[in-house]
Amino acid sequence: MAIEVISGKEAMKFLKENKNSRYPTPQINKERLFPFPKPESIPGFSINENSKVFTMGSCFAREIDKVLVVNGFDVTSRSSTLSKVAERTGADESLYNKYTIHSIVNELRWALDPAHPYDPERALVRISEDNWTDPQLGGNVFASSYESMCKFRASYCDSISRAKNADVIIITLGLVEAWYDKQSELYLNLPPHPRALTRFPNRFELRVLDYNEILSKLDELHSIIERFCKPSVKILITVSPVPLEATFRNQDVLIANTYSKAVQRAAVEQFIYQHDNIDYFPSFECVALGNPNHNWSGDYRHVNPHVVRLIMGTVMSKYTQAEDCQKNLISSEIDFLYQKKQYSEIIRRFEINPPADLTLSATYRTGLSYKHLGKIKKAFVIFEHCLQLDECYKPALQNALSAAAKLGLLEKFNKLLADHEKHYPDDFEFRKVKQSQILSS
Repeated sequence: MAIEVISGKEAMKFLKENKNSRYPTPQINKERLFPFPKPESIPGFSINENSKVFTMGSCFAREIDKVLVVNGFDVTSRSSTLSKVAERTGADESLYNKYTIHSIVNELRWALDPAHPYDPERALVRISEDNWTDPQLGGNVFASSYESMCKFRASYCDSISRAKNADVIIITLGLVEAWYDKQSELYLNLPPHPRALTRFPNRFELRVLDYNEILSKLDELHSIIERFCKPSVKILITVSPVPLEATFRNQDVLIANTYSKAVQRAAVEQFIYQHDNIDYFPSFECVALGNPNHNWSGDYRHVNPHVVRLIMGTVMSKYTQAEDCQKNLISSEIDFLYQKKQYSEIIRRFEINPPADLTLSATYRTGLSYKHLGKIKKAFVIFEHCLQLDECYKPALQNALSAAAKLGLLEKFNKLLADHEKHYPDDFEFRKVKQSQILSS
């Protein structure tokens, strides 16, 4: 069945009028791919800057959380008051990682639907006489007594229930290699504990999800949200760009990962066409189409934080007109480009957007870009602007002093020197060096 039917006349019209209908080439629209891919989605709704946002999904969702908090959004999935009764290691935020569509649906159903509460007798797995694990959780696996795990689980479900008050729910899909517990008839979030596999060798199996299974669970997810969350709630969904760390299948992980991302992306495309309150945002495309040396943090798996900020800055700037989002988007681009030493591109962006549209760190890095390219006069002007934003910002103050010394701007140098002594009285060695520089200029 076709997900969309377009008349021949309309299809030719789209080809002609859609400015993004043709794939970029080195000669035409190459800036849509380099230095950072810019796939454009069309928002189907708007988001108020005061909206409550709840995120759920793979580890990429936690990175999204962080960026949204910086952009001033009320991210209710970030706050946590989890019970300390069960000892564990690692950050609690990783416990919220949900890697498959089944584990996302499980958690929302247990937290929101009174007719289907979390059942510890069904969900917990015994690995020794006095220790139980919960394979529905993310993060570092931990075990504790049955009573402790039950108490912990109550607080965990309570924190997930915050989704019912969200104005926007952001879902990130991760994996299709899903472990299944044949005894409880539940899909797990993580592979079974090694002791569980030893204790119950025939209880668990790996299932590789297909298109129909994923789409069916997406529809179930929408039904739960529709029944128990705000009537006006909007859903943003994406496929996580983070690849498989390893595959349990007898095939190359590169092939297994391609199937995993492709089948989820295809199911999501059908899903969004079925519902009016759902939009897709292209985080997977932003990373997969880009330069691996730019997009990854060094392990080829986790997305560079600068890139996450760019992705979410782009998304939120489309859905809300909040000035902070626009400023953070432009600033994130400059921070990303500076990390990659693309100084000329930074200057081009800066000259398009006035300094008022940038954060302090992005403004400072623009000044450094001018400095790296030998444009000391322009660098000095930018460093001065940084000091208007924060008069005691030490990196800008010291670079402004250095630039003034090189340019022989004695009056400005003396003022900056006095400011430096005022804010950093113990750093007299730096001032001594700069004084000798201006005397020799």
